[in-house]
Amino acid sequence: MYKPIKQDLLILKRTAEPEVARELAEFLLSPASQQIVEKQGYIQASKADQKTANQ
Repeated sequence: MYKPIKQDLLILKRTAEPEVARELAEFLLSPASQQIVEKQGYIQASKADQKTANQ
C-alpha cells in the first residue's frame, strides 16, 4: 500500500572502532540475519546493497 522506505547502512570514517563496525555490518547483512528480516515481513538487502556496504 505504501512506497517502501529504504534503509541504509554505513560506517563513518571517523568511527573509533572501525573493525567492530565492519563486523556488525557483516552480521546484519549475513544470510542468517537476512532470513530473520524476511520472517519479520521486510525485504532482504539486495546483493547490490551488500556490495555498497562493504566498500
